[in-house]
Amino acid sequence: MVCKPDIPRFREFIPILLQYVLSRQMADKPVLWVAHNGRSFDVPFLMYEFQRSKIEMPGDWLFVDTLPIARQLIDSDGEKLKSVSLDNLREHYKIPLAGSAHRAMQDVITLCYVLQKLTFELKLTVPQLLERSFRVSDLSTPRPGK
Repeated sequence: MVCKPDIPRFREFIPILLQYVLSRQMADKPVLWVAHNGRSFDVPFLMYEFQRSKIEMPGDWLFVDTLPIARQLIDSDGEKLKSVSLDNLREHYKIPLAGSAHRAMQDVITLCYVLQKLTFELKLTVPQLLERSFRVSDLSTPRPGK
């Protein structure tokens, strides 16, 4: 879907993304990106694309991975959830699927609801999320996406 001729290449998209984020960033505050499995997939992917495009990723970008946070969840029987995939969390929280799963916008919508439910259930505050965040510099060099 992203290989269509009218879709910009990542190299062309990065300046648009940077401008968009900067236009919404509060002065002297970091940007907090949230992803499910972000430490292993999304952030290394972004690192790779930024490096490939020879553009430096902003140092004030922080990342939170909801996957390890979700592993703390306990079901109604007092057991840890068997699976904390985004789809299983959507089902666990009874979040309706509007469209096809594993499409970018649907996953973003699902993650928004999952994050809200996770932070409520685990009583996580924004400062606690920031404590769990990481920077690009915390990861090793990126590898091309799988």
